[in-house]
Amino acid sequence: MRPKPASPAAEIIPLFVADVFHLAGAFRRLGDRIAETAGHTQAQWQLLSAASVGPRTAAQLARRLGYARQSVQRTADQLAADGLARYSQNPDHKASPLLELTDEGVSTLALITKAARKWHLALAAQVNTDELNIAFAVVRKLCDATEKAVAGR
Repeated sequence: MRPKPASPAAEIIPLFVADVFHLAGAFRRLGDRIAETAGHTQAQWQLLSAASVGPRTAAQLARRLGYARQSVQRTADQLAADGLARYSQNPDHKASPLLELTDEGVSTLALITKAARKWHLALAAQVNTDELNIAFAVVRKLCDATEKAVAGR
């Protein structure tokens, strides 16, 4: 006999996590399909987007995206080699240059974002806006709670 759960929400968390991972995988596959329209990968698109807020180190971008710094560094190096991004000197840390988008990188991001818009509209047509807002708020709360747990707070 299973013990009574301490909280009904605690019983839902593992199911929710499984679905979030499933959704993340589906979004990555869709992202690859969208990014391919501009000749890029979903990983490149994510990094272009993350770097679009301003110059960041590979480590900062990796933390934002939730990936290993080494994989972000490889993608950043490829973006730089393709002329979509460039490195600049970091006044705070000479060994960690800052990645920033070039004009071509900004244009490429805009092109991919435009291609994504049709998918966003198609997905949005399948969900209720109020439900989506609730889901967004819950995911944000769980992100914050998980980050605090990982940090030991």
